[in-house]
Amino acid sequence: MGAHRHHPSLRWSLAAACSLAGSLASAGGSSSGGGELLEDTFNPWFLTSVPEVTYCIGSADDFSVPKEVLAQYVANSFDYWSDEFSNAYLPDNLLGENPAHALIVRVKTSGFKLQDCTDKVDLTFQFGTLGVAESAYVKSRAIDTRRFVAFTGRLDYDRVNLRGKGFIYVSPDRGPLAFQGDNVVPNAWTADGDNSRLGKVLTHELGHVFGLPHMGGPGSLMDQDFPEMMVSQSLPRRLTRS
Repeated sequence: MGAHRHHPSLRWSLAAACSLAGSLASAGGSSSGGGELLEDTFNPWFLTSVPEVTYCIGSADDFSVPKEVLAQYVANSFDYWSDEFSNAYLPDNLLGENPAHALIVRVKTSGFKLQDCTDKVDLTFQFGTLGVAESAYVKSRAIDTRRFVAFTGRLDYDRVNLRGKGFIYVSPDRGPLAFQGDNVVPNAWTADGDNSRLGKVLTHELGHVFGLPHMGGPGSLMDQDFPEMMVSQSLPRRLTRS
């Protein structure tokens, strides 16, 4: 994916997107990448008061990108958001005791620990397949995974400790379970040789875990159509490299 490029407009938006203190007690929810699924994406799953957050890379046996490469892109996405939040700023009239400012400081975006997948892990990355709990979640909401490039699902939310638990699912780019969109790049996750499209989609979905909703104009990282754009044949090649 190469070096991450900063998004000044995104940093400005962090103030508005994170002024969510009143909604932090919400339970599970979903957000999407490349589709219209949207439940509650405004709640950061983890605050800095949480001592440790664990994540794992689920089975990727039928995915076109090797698991060790997937793990590196996940780590890159964590680094991206840690950097973005550390550089977030607010206009002078929003500094001080404003809840948005407090929440930006409190969102946990670093210190995530990779481990083997168990039912105790806080965040699971699923590539092309779903575990038992994730399958039940999808079934209960009648979600057709082929309609989404990727989506994020929160399975549980601890209202006392303000701590989420859930998964990020990324569609395979081939086979019967692949995203069924229009004008999709064949074998999109490996088409560029460096899997850059996949890395950007992962970063988009992880933004939802950190409390960011769909926002920004066309081409913005958190735009609702960003994942679809990443796998579109009409995407200028330069955008996969930036």
